[in-house]
Amino acid sequence: MLLRHKVAYGLLLAIAAGDLAAQQRPGGNGPLPGDPGYGNGASQSQLPPPPPRPRGQWIKTWGAVANGSNGEGGVSVGMLTKAAAEDEAIAQCVRGGGQSCRPSFTYYNQCVAILQAVSNSVTDTIQSAESVEVAARLGRPKCSNDNKGAECHVVYSACSDPIFRSF
Repeated sequence: MLLRHKVAYGLLLAIAAGDLAAQQRPGGNGPLPGDPGYGNGASQSQLPPPPPRPRGQWIKTWGAVANGSNGEGGVSVGMLTKAAAEDEAIAQCVRGGGQSCRPSFTYYNQCVAILQAVSNSVTDTIQSAESVEVAARLGRPKCSNDNKGAECHVVYSACSDPIFRSF
């Protein structure tokens, strides 16, 4: 009798252990690839392929503003180096009659707006931003403050946009 109880008890344990082992999966109890419900019901073949990625690189371009001691100025835009942008702005300043021309503002991959007071300009305001409109909007209050509350308007604006070079 005791042997019969041991055999029955052993069979019961073997069945219970088998059920427990059958319920466990590698990685837990969630669905596996190929199971219904895996990936929110969408199989890999139903997903659209990702769009092709452009191959290449973005190249920054530079712009600069130069001012002469006599009030003349020069600008450059779309240059490949900071030095080239500054040199071109200085050269334009000199060609326009500027004396002792020096770079006063340099920027890359942005837009710039130069603002001046409508009457009796004391100083120009240079503002850069992601667009000419934003640069002008940001520069107006500063120009007005710098010029004792005068109304300001944009006298020059340009953008030095990056260039995409494909491989």
